Amino acid sequence: MGKCTKLIGGVVVGGVVAIPIGLLQAGSGAGAIGTTGSASESPSTTAASSPTTGTPAAVPHPIGIPVGPVSSLADCPLSPAMSSPLPAGAYVTGPTLSPSTLSYTDNGQTTDEGNLCEYGVHVNPDITIYNLPIGNRFAAEGTEYAGSFNNGLGSSCYFNYKVNTYDGYGWAGLELTSGSCAHGADYIYSNWSAVNGSLVNGTAEALGTFGGGLTYSDVSPSIFFGEYAICMEAPVGTPPANTYVCADVNYGPLF
Repeated sequence: MGKCTKLIGGVVVGGVVAIPIGLLQAGSGAGAIGTTGSASESPSTTAASSPTTGTPAAVPHPIGIPVGPVSSLADCPLSPAMSSPLPAGAYVTGPTLSPSTLSYTDNGQTTDEGNLCEYGVHVNPDITIYNLPIGNRFAAEGTEYAGSFNNGLGSSCYFNYKVNTYDGYGWAGLELTSGSCAHGADYIYSNWSAVNGSLVNGTAEALGTFGGGLTYSDVSPSIFFGEYAICMEAPVGTPPANTYVCADVNYGPLF
């Protein structure tokens, strides 16, 4: 399969959003844990928690890099564009390839995500964050799904997610359920936002606690996809850690 680049960052061709063909998936399949055929109940707008340090939804990450496993390191750009300017003193290293044992599960399917292009964003001398381009995944509106991210080093983060349109807003929800998700005193948390059809991001949310139901980001007037970064320590230890890895994935009904 040829290389595809991330939809995050706004790939627009002739005024139409271009969805990477190699990442299209159809059908809701297994893995759905609950549905609302119509948006009959308002999503909870519980405020997401904030970490004691860092700014989790604002840490720059590489964009426009190949999505999914690559054949060799030569397929990874040497100097990728970033989602936003690096803060003073920060720098980027890499590329390297993700561990061959890394995997990602959602919608009842597990995919091997080894050999992804990864770059270390060193936000200060002690903290490094790696973002992994998982890509675009199908999620039916109004259906809550379960997912998990295995960091390739023997630890996993388990979570639920949901996208929907209700009452003039698009909603993207996340709940951390168990495992080794970044939490507590960690520098960065799993973070996400709802995105509309004009590729405008809604409220930026970050979550570092387990349970409590879905926490939502909202955007007007409807959902195109939810833009998620599912984060955990790598390797897992006692927070705060020095190194984190985040799986970057978009969930939407048109993928």
